Amino acid sequence: MSFNDPWASCRDRGCVCGILRRFIEEGYSRYKIRKMLGGLSSVRLRKLLKECVLNAAKIPYINADSAYLLGMLLGDGMLYFEKRNNGSTEYRISWTQKHLNYLENSIVPRLERLMKRLKIKAKIKIYHSSGRYEVRVSSKRLYNYFIKLRSLLFTLFKIDWFALYFIRGFYDAEGRKSPNIARIYNSNLEILKLIGSFLY
Repeated sequence: MSFNDPWASCRDRGCVCGILRRFIEEGYSRYKIRKMLGGLSSVRLRKLLKECVLNAAKIPYINADSAYLLGMLLGDGMLYFEKRNNGSTEYRISWTQKHLNYLENSIVPRLERLMKRLKIKAKIKIYHSSGRYEVRVSSKRLYNYFIKLRSLLFTLFKIDWFALYFIRGFYDAEGRKSPNIARIYNSNLEILKLIGSFLY
């Protein structure tokens, strides 16, 4: 497949995204896609990929904070929904760690920025129990936001910067570092394979 001028007859955003998706599905590298699209710059390609993936996935907004928080959430966090006998419901998102400083300096600031951007007004609370600290937010909108991101994780990994920040968060939750090697431990084999395929 080759396009001398891919934009000549394809000015519509949906058409452009269709071309990019075909290239990705056929396993072309970013470099080869750029060459086939007439020497498209790497910056422009990243922007197009981001726009096309988000358009297809119908995600309103993602950034480095949401990617990192999702990685940390799937490593050392929890998405919790409860319907009580009295008919009330609770939607809870939480991140747990042994070290309070880490939660206060790494999780809380990112969470505050993301919630401000998403216009979500909810309290961020910190609890301590059994030697561990927990950052907790009760919000249906934030719960559904992370549920959606989790369901589209494999799609969002096509965006390089999203994958990198996700891995950073996941590693901070589940990673171990020795002098010569970094390891990630988790029971979710699919996520480990996804990270491995991106890194290698």
